[in-house]
Amino acid sequence: MKSQQKCIVIFALVCCFAVLVALIFSAVDIWGEDEDGITEDNCSRDCSFQPAARQGRALLSRLQGLKAKGIQLKISSGMIDSTELSTLAKHNAEVHYVNMTALTKGHLLSSFWVVDRKHFYIGSASMDWRSLATRKELGVLVYNCSCLALDLHRVFSLYWGLQYKDFIPSFWSKRLFALFNRDTPLQLTLNSTKAQAYVSTSPEVLIPKDRSNDLEAISRVVQEARHFIYISIIDYLPLLSRNANRYWSRIDGLIREALILRKVRVRLLISCWEKTHPLTFNFIWSLRSLCMDQANCSLEAKFFNPRVQRDGSLQGINHNRFIVTERAIYLGELIDYTL
Repeated sequence: MKSQQKCIVIFALVCCFAVLVALIFSAVDIWGEDEDGITEDNCSRDCSFQPAARQGRALLSRLQGLKAKGIQLKISSGMIDSTELSTLAKHNAEVHYVNMTALTKGHLLSSFWVVDRKHFYIGSASMDWRSLATRKELGVLVYNCSCLALDLHRVFSLYWGLQYKDFIPSFWSKRLFALFNRDTPLQLTLNSTKAQAYVSTSPEVLIPKDRSNDLEAISRVVQEARHFIYISIIDYLPLLSRNANRYWSRIDGLIREALILRKVRVRLLISCWEKTHPLTFNFIWSLRSLCMDQANCSLEAKFFNPRVQRDGSLQGINHNRFIVTERAIYLGELIDYTL
């Protein structure tokens, strides 16, 4: 009996050793000449490929192949020096560049896709590989919702017509008017649940008739909250600009009202990196101080720190921007809280 047990133990050890050897040789790439003739002596060492960029590269490849399928690709962007857009333009994509700096002294930050006027994506992701590989993004992909897709297509058409313009039109075509807004939202069903939705834009000078602006949309979401408000944002900075220290109270005041008057629980998730403005911490501390001696007043703030890679780049920047309450969701381009 003992001899049988010894044989079993020895056999098990031999099997473990064999498995270990197999794992070692499967995990190690042995140098030498392969079937392509590339060796350690002639392989290229001047590399620019980002390992994390494979998702973005795959998407770019799919977009380049749209022409062969007879699918038209139109892109409106403020990124004049984008390598990806130049590549797509060479593959017969129509690219319109919008000089928003000349029009509003700002930037074109909208990020959305419209497909066949039936489906759409809207979210924080930009059209570069970092958004798909190294940043924390959030977006919504909606299928078979032609009403909202058509309304979003009108926003795209407005941007599309701004190419080469350095002035804002005095009037807008009726084809750019909003189909839905804050007062008359689209009544729809999301996963068997009745809901309302509309598209808002900014700034005010680029808003045609019947379109709600972003400030109206954000204000309504915050004001109608009764239980909680959760906000994810890059910077909480209620200033008119990052350079001019002039306080802008519109949304900061609404959050203070929610905390003090309605006892709404507020949570803030804010990015913290080398470009974070120092006053961000002052404003957060000011909000937290409101709840020090107040019953049922709750404000929590957490700062999201990205990981620094060996090459100095940042991995995992919190790039998404949204507001969610028990009643509504606002998903948009809050690049800072300097709205």
